[in-house]
Amino acid sequence: MRFLGRSSSKFYPVESRVQVPNIPKLADNNNYWPWRILLRSYLDAVGLWSNNHPDDCPRSKFILLSTLETWLILREYETKTAVDIFNDLETRYGTRK
Repeated sequence: MRFLGRSSSKFYPVESRVQVPNIPKLADNNNYWPWRILLRSYLDAVGLWSNNHPDDCPRSKFILLSTLETWLILREYETKTAVDIFNDLETRYGTRK
């Protein structure tokens, strides 16, 4: 598990650090389901999953985007919510062609 944030907890308490899980990155529809299961398990464990999708918060969005290969990240994702991004990925990669 990697941590992003300053190393001094004096300025940034542990709770404010974003933990990036070691989930294999989504690359295409061949690894969509293992990626989704691992992402859901992680977000559920840290209280960021509800109603079959990630919570709409900056932390969920960052974790979600950090588990994607860079070529999957669309410019539009900058202004979309975590739920919108997750739903788009499910549409693009969740169904076998």
